Amino acid sequence: MFENTVVVPEIVKVIASSNLTLVCDFEVSTATVQWTCLGDNQTMLKAGNVLELKQITVRDSGVYRCDAVDLFGDVTTKEFTLDVLSEYTT
Repeated sequence: MFENTVVVPEIVKVIASSNLTLVCDFEVSTATVQWTCLGDNQTMLKAGNVLELKQITVRDSGVYRCDAVDLFGDVTTKEFTLDVLSEYTT
């Protein structure tokens, strides 16, 4: 079971070594959803409206995006920043 479940806000702060479940909800239930980690090397993470991150490290910090494509090809995008705090932050 995951420790945190978040419906994608603009900024998510978690402590390193935590697990996190992100849910990207859109009004169109028939949309196809894809998750991408933005940056120098944009990486497509997975398809589906739920992204599960396990044993998060500070290197997981960054900007993430979920894109929903409806049956007409229209794209809706949500972006958020993941801020991973050191386990030893007081």
